[in-house]
Amino acid sequence: MLAQFRVLCNSLHAFPQTLIQFSRRLGTQGKTIFALSSGRGKCGVAVIRVSGPRSGVVLSALAGDTSLLKPRMAQLRTLRNPQSKEILDKAIVIWFPGPKSFTGEDTCEFQVHGGLAVISGLLETIGNIPGIFPADPGEFSKKAFFNGSIDLTEAEGLADLIHAETEMQRRQAIYQMSGSLHTLYDGWRNTLLQSLAHVEAYIDFSEDENIEDGIMHDVKDSITKLAQEVQGHLADGQRGQRLRDGVQATIVGEPNVGKSSLLNLLCDKPAAIVTAIAGTTRDVVEQYINIGGYPLLLADTAGIRGDCSAVDAVEKEGIARAKQFAKVADVILLVIDTMQFLNCLDSQEITEEFICRYIQEHLMHLGLLNVNKSRQILKRLQQPSTETVENGPFYIIIFNKVDLVVEQHAKRSINNLQSQYQNVVALSSLTKEGLSQLLFRMEQMLEILCGNPCQESPALSQVRHRLHLTDCVDYLHDYLHKTVKISASEINSLKEDSHGIDLAICAEDLRKAAYHLGRITGHVTTEQILDVIFRDFCIGK
Repeated sequence: MLAQFRVLCNSLHAFPQTLIQFSRRLGTQGKTIFALSSGRGKCGVAVIRVSGPRSGVVLSALAGDTSLLKPRMAQLRTLRNPQSKEILDKAIVIWFPGPKSFTGEDTCEFQVHGGLAVISGLLETIGNIPGIFPADPGEFSKKAFFNGSIDLTEAEGLADLIHAETEMQRRQAIYQMSGSLHTLYDGWRNTLLQSLAHVEAYIDFSEDENIEDGIMHDVKDSITKLAQEVQGHLADGQRGQRLRDGVQATIVGEPNVGKSSLLNLLCDKPAAIVTAIAGTTRDVVEQYINIGGYPLLLADTAGIRGDCSAVDAVEKEGIARAKQFAKVADVILLVIDTMQFLNCLDSQEITEEFICRYIQEHLMHLGLLNVNKSRQILKRLQQPSTETVENGPFYIIIFNKVDLVVEQHAKRSINNLQSQYQNVVALSSLTKEGLSQLLFRMEQMLEILCGNPCQESPALSQVRHRLHLTDCVDYLHDYLHKTVKISASEINSLKEDSHGIDLAICAEDLRKAAYHLGRITGHVTTEQILDVIFRDFCIGK
């Protein structure tokens, strides 16, 4: 009987995979599509891709006899219009017979000269061949998914790679596209399906004495461990999403302290208007910049007048927006006029108590800080860590206009301040003094916020994944909550109908948890989900 139990477990585990493979085989019998894969515009070489059952027809029509073409080997061919026999171009032709192609079906590629007339002429010719259709955005990748070449996490990684603008974004996308999340989530799902098979088989064979009672405790241990792993994966500080979408940083401070000059300095271009008139910046000016391979969405904001004496309604709205951006920022760059700070210092020494009080007064003056929060910020300035991510935004205090400081004692005071606090930087937006130090501190902070994609476990980069994993772990907890009091003696009582119904409900929790993991990778999906995922691809991919 034990052998039958194992066979049932294996069949229950294998059935969903068999169903998915069957549905994907149906997806291979689709239309033949074509598109320019290398992007619009003049270029040295353009790539036109054709994929589907009639790809061989297109290849023969344009390149003539294809009997001598070796699969996956480039050959120079003269391409002709099949109707007029006019030469269209001399091009490199590559034939990829399925399933050994990106899409998993017959595919051919034409590497042609990148002139606009050549490209348009070839696309028009292919489009006139019966049964060949222009590709929709992401349709090649959708074919690859349906044919089992990639799963949804790998498809999303491919989309992220296409849109990557920084080195770290590229690394994270490559890591995901290579199957890191696929391997992780499929491993969890297989564990769930195996546990589910044990529970359902136990329900069906609970009258058989050959079934060991300890099997249910093994399931509980397995689900407990799995719930902990999923929770740990969720508790990543959203580093993957930050790296994918960009870290939000906001420049704040009083009017005329050099906020816009700082933005221009970091962007290395005149992104914001700079004048000597206080309150020049009225609206939020955002710029996307690359610091050490990390993406940063940097926002310059209106100067906040502490006495709320806005000049007019426009400036008042600008201040309100500045505070709103500061509330949701991952990093706050607080810009302080160095000369103003030194005037407050007077003859006092720079002590921790003085700095704490000054920062508190300054942030409260700007309406950005509640009482008794300054020491917490001071601790973050001294030694930023991953704990800071959970406790609010990172702060970098920038003492701007240090080029105006002439007294040696005052210069030593500012230098000592930088030495004492890691995230305090003395800067001159005019002379660029302190810029390298600021960039170094910002890169350190971004690494804490985003991590290193190649040195850490696979990161959550999609909101879709996070929602399904949250639902998954909730169902795992439901299962554990319902079975927490089951002991060896109580398991025997599960043979009774009343308890048997409870165990069936527990099994449903495991089934729903597995369902949500399947939604992430594409084992369980709908056309609506696929449309959302693949719509962000470009045409030709």
